[in-house]
Amino acid sequence: MQVTARIGKNGSMIAVADGLLMIFDNEAQQPLPGETLDVMITHHTARKSDGGIGALIVRPLTKDDILVRHLGFIQLGGPCVSTAMIAPDDQRRLRRAGAPVVTLTSGRTPVIKVRPVGANGVLKAPAHGAAYVANADIADGLNRICGVPDLAQIEPGAIARLRAGKKNSQSDGVLIPFHGTSSRSAGALLPA
Repeated sequence: MQVTARIGKNGSMIAVADGLLMIFDNEAQQPLPGETLDVMITHHTARKSDGGIGALIVRPLTKDDILVRHLGFIQLGGPCVSTAMIAPDDQRRLRRAGAPVVTLTSGRTPVIKVRPVGANGVLKAPAHGAAYVANADIADGLNRICGVPDLAQIEPGAIARLRAGKKNSQSDGVLIPFHGTSSRSAGALLPA
């Protein structure tokens, strides 16, 4: 996803995409104001007032980041544990990167997850998607994603909580309506 960085009210580097506030991760290299760059969505922050979601956290892509396709995150048991199988072609590519990786966990990224069996006993199919892994994490034996390429990969409830009554810092008090997810799909970002 491409965004243009600018300085926020408190001096932090921010961006706005599809009407959503995005804050650049303080632990990552900071872009220059006005710079347009590719980023990944890593996680989100909470609003202090009501505990809702306040903003998405993004960081610039680096040479260490590898975009992989997955077969959907499945949440088994507790609310924190979710796992996805990596698409077979990408499994082979990650082996070349130095580690035989078959599954990934979602880490702190609010990805789309399904429970394999719903409340009514109907089997739910996981949503295939894309995510970034850090080559350094894979080399260290950590099979977790570090972010996602676009808003289409984020759990819809998280996007809804971001939009619910949230005033955008660039809207002068006017709510910005939701017009769908990013126009760039994950498939367009992946190698053939």
